[in-house]
Amino acid sequence: MNTKKVEKGTKAGFCGSLEWKLKLQWLDLTGFHTFKDGRVARIELETRRSGDTYEGFLVTILNPKEGVVDRKFFAFADYLSERSDNRTDMPDQKFVVISYVAWDWHVAVPTTTRPLCEAVEAYIKLFS
Repeated sequence: MNTKKVEKGTKAGFCGSLEWKLKLQWLDLTGFHTFKDGRVARIELETRRSGDTYEGFLVTILNPKEGVVDRKFFAFADYLSERSDNRTDMPDQKFVVISYVAWDWHVAVPTTTRPLCEAVEAYIKLFS
């Protein structure tokens, strides 16, 4: 569930277009979920190798008074497996997002993003 309409072809548009059920607000590369007690879950599109290739989400649970409570990286390749693209030239391409390709999947396009979203949401719910 997205709280705000997001524009396609933008960072927030890509992040907000995934199959989230949790209430999230997206700003640029970062999504926020606020807990009733004021703590925040911050979800950030994260690069691990190249500055323009994003490979997953870093989720950080924050306490406004004490700082970081916990954090975990969710690699796209660990949660997404079924491809909807019919490309045969790159069958082993992992799921990544590249900024210069209009903030969209590069080569490997998942049929669903729900497994990734479920894993992130389950992690966040551990702290609610």
